[in-house]
Amino acid sequence: MPEFRDPPNRPPDVVWWNVGRSSAATPATRRRLGRQMEFLDSINAQIAIGLTEVSVLARSEWAHWAQSRGFQSITGRSVGGLKTTALLLCRADLIERRSEFSITQSRLSPRGVGGWLELQSARMIHPEVGSIRIAGTYCYGSYQEALKSVRRRQDPRYIVGGDWNLIRSESGRGGPEDWAGTAFDWVHSNTDFTEVVPTRTDGTRGPIDTWHVGARDARQLDHVFADKPTAAQTAVSIVDVNDDTGALSDHRLVTARLGAQ
Repeated sequence: MPEFRDPPNRPPDVVWWNVGRSSAATPATRRRLGRQMEFLDSINAQIAIGLTEVSVLARSEWAHWAQSRGFQSITGRSVGGLKTTALLLCRADLIERRSEFSITQSRLSPRGVGGWLELQSARMIHPEVGSIRIAGTYCYGSYQEALKSVRRRQDPRYIVGGDWNLIRSESGRGGPEDWAGTAFDWVHSNTDFTEVVPTRTDGTRGPIDTWHVGARDARQLDHVFADKPTAAQTAVSIVDVNDDTGALSDHRLVTARLGAQ
């Protein structure tokens, strides 16, 4: 079984994970897919699981895994020739009826770089927070539309996480794209979202690399944003994703505990 290196005081409510093109195409990739599912079993998310870079060939396997654990799958679709998609797996008994929605868009970003947006969400009932919209996203150059799409639902509370391709780093190295830093400024100046900065092992908060961990180009690409009252009551952690066979993805897993003091 995979090693859970950041044991929580209680299981997380929500997790987001880029599973690195998780696939069921070959015996080797099926074994990796099975280990990823075992790893998520050990994490024991209580309300929702957002998965990105899921191979379209593995959607049915993830849906079956989710259903067998009492979760409902909100499925995206591949866009722009991409062979991957995103999924949001939600506790079926906690979803408010007819609150689910999914967006898939493919377009060019202002810099002319191929951009995309995948976002799935549902309004859930949290035992402490109450009604809250939970969303997962995988986007590049479309962060503004992702946040606006969640906010249009006019829910009392909302939280959205995933792989935003917006760069921070533990070392303080700047990202290669100017717009990455500008994006955080835009969020804080033009929306009522705020970033829920991860909590480090020493109790302080700050960037924690989530991609290519240990490499020279390691970065934090995975983030969580929430309305300010929710952000103030949420603890975000970053979890290593290694088992005895090695890394299960090139991204670490992100967890959130809502109602945290």
